[in-house]
Amino acid sequence: MSKMVLAVAALCALAPTAAWAAPITGAGSLVGANPINLPAVNYSGAGPVVIGGGVTWNSNQANALYGWTGGYPAGNNTILPGSPPIIAVNSGYDVATGGYANMWLSFATPTSGFLAELFWTDNEATNANSASIHIYDSAMNQLEFTPFNNNGNSTGMLSGYYGFSRATADISYVYFSNSHIGARNISYVGPAINTVNAVPEPSTWGMMLVGFGLLGFAVRRQVAATPQARPA
Repeated sequence: MSKMVLAVAALCALAPTAAWAAPITGAGSLVGANPINLPAVNYSGAGPVVIGGGVTWNSNQANALYGWTGGYPAGNNTILPGSPPIIAVNSGYDVATGGYANMWLSFATPTSGFLAELFWTDNEATNANSASIHIYDSAMNQLEFTPFNNNGNSTGMLSGYYGFSRATADISYVYFSNSHIGARNISYVGPAINTVNAVPEPSTWGMMLVGFGLLGFAVRRQVAATPQARPA
């Protein structure tokens, strides 16, 4: 897969990254990982929500899902009510910003690896709109990304465990974008997290949400211009 550097207004710096991420697939494929056990709080909103251990969940969408156990109708793996809690983008588009909906996990202490069971739907797929997962460093340089429905084609990859592993701990953001997409059974390389039944923090993150709205637009254009890429 190709390595890209993504610039976003006021938040992103143009700089090449030092190494490629190694895509990984399958449960247990992230060596030395600890789980991020989501609490069953059934929250719907944009966050931010502090999960614990310096890990925070956000979305640019007012009805995104965090710690949700009410079911999720993903096209390739419908999640039944009562299943382990999920995080999910609950629409392909964000009406408020006029762009694609997205969510992301941020790590106060960068990690070298991330893995999760992912599921999505392709009923909104276009050539510029592929359910995708992206990783970024602290300066918002994109380290790697994987599109899941063939860059917008109606057929794509199966749901399952997908992630990335790097030689250095420089992953500060894991970003899910451009369609209905959700995750559960999340793990990362870092200390064990005692999750909290968190309440979203005050709206001091508003400027960051604006920046990620711009990021969603830039990612959409980049995905459209990038050849199909799949995990090895």
